[in-house]
Amino acid sequence: MTSVLRSYFLSQKQSYFPRPLKETEKHVISLVFHESDAGHKGYLSREDLKVATVSLFGYKPSKYEVDKMFFRGQAEEEELAPLS
Repeated sequence: MTSVLRSYFLSQKQSYFPRPLKETEKHVISLVFHESDAGHKGYLSREDLKVATVSLFGYKPSKYEVDKMFFRGQAEEEELAPLS
């Protein structure tokens, strides 16, 4: 395996184990959230999420990517929801 391929695979592995966010990163995300929350609803719609992604990462996600983000968020909410 070449060193380029090895570096690529190692970098991909690291993406599965995110590091904790720094306070400055949390602050930036909070600002972008509030700026992107059209109508100050307290949550991001699909269109709001696209705007936030452009602000944070510089590109507009596809409909597929937005759907994946929404599905992941719903799955995490279901895991955290108390059983009744």
